[in-house]
Formats: sequence, C-alpha cells, structure tokens
Amino acid sequence: MKKKVIVFILLACFISGLFIVISSGVGLAGPPDPVAYEAYPPFLAASVPPLVMLVMGRDQKLYYEAYNDTTDLDEDEELDTTYKPDKIDYYGYFDSYKYYTYSSTNKRFEPVGVTADKKRPVGTGAVTSSTI
Repeated sequence: MKKKVIVFILLACFISGLFIVISSGVGLAGPPDPVAYEAYPPFLAASVPPLVMLVMGRDQKLYYEAYNDTTDLDEDEELDTTYKPDKIDYYGYFDSYKYYTYSSTNKRFEPVGVTADKKRPVGTGAVTSSTI
C-alpha cells in the first residue's frame, strides 16, 4: 500500500513538473539575437582598426642536441663522444633494425627489410639507418 502511494505521488510530481515546463515555453526558446549579446564600448561611434601587439620572448634556447657529448648512453660509466652503432640504439626518423632503399617515385627512403644486427645484406643496394 505504501509503495502505491509513493509511486502515485512521484507520478503526480512528474506530470505537474512537465506541465509547468511546457506551459512556460522554456523548451521552445530559440537562439538569442547576436546584437543582444555582442559587447562594444559605448564611446565608439565608428569602427576603429584593431591595435594588437604580439610579444615573443627569446628566453629559451631554440636548438637542443638529441645526443650531446656529456651523456653516458650505454651506461658503461664512460662518456659517449663517438658514434657507436653496434652498442647504442639511436632513435630518430629511421629504425636501426631495418634497411632502406630510395624510392624515386615517392621521393623518400622506404624500408625493404629487417635485420637483426643493424647491417644490410650484401649486394642489395640498400642502406641502413646509420648511413642515412
């Protein structure tokens, strides 16, 4: 019996609220007129050209090396000042474990195979990422 009364009260509240919303016209509102919400200074009579200044600072260094001479990349407690393709995986545009040929139609280097030792097969005319 109590459940029926609670359901009846909730249904009556829902129908009453729905009637209030529909009769007030809130659901039928359209977009506002742009003139009503655009803000212009009241003292301007005519249009004025904009005056904007962009300030760009040069507080930061714009060029950083990816691998500098003061880094121990292979963690052997010696600074790596030379190129060591057999010991270090260098990351960049090309994968160290693929070899590439130049495609003249696409005008770019495209991978043609995978290698386990970072070296290209002999006689293929391909190049490795360390050559590029």
